[in-house]
Amino acid sequence: MRTKSHWKHLLIGLFFIIMVFMVTVGIVSCKKNTDEDSSNVDEPITGDEAGIYYFDADDAEYLISLNGNNFTLSISDEEMYGEYTFDGTNLQLTFDGEGGGRPPPRCRAMY
Repeated sequence: MRTKSHWKHLLIGLFFIIMVFMVTVGIVSCKKNTDEDSSNVDEPITGDEAGIYYFDADDAEYLISLNGNNFTLSISDEEMYGEYTFDGTNLQLTFDGEGGGRPPPRCRAMY
């Protein structure tokens, strides 16, 4: 009987040591995020107007993305892009002539 009890205690102790080792390895392997690590991340989008705006109409799906001073306008499957300015009231889009597509025939937005 003493032999079974001895092996049982030995296995419980071994199990406990393995669990402590695994928890320690898990804690040590978690990398702390530093400011140097965040240099690979894109700069945050600036301005209150920056972001993605979506509108679903009966005839089409409209999506505009404002990032920095660049925009991408998607109407259904057509994509246009260029630069924008925002003075706090008016949003002015300047479409890129080379591959940016033509501006839609009628484009009016209110902020």
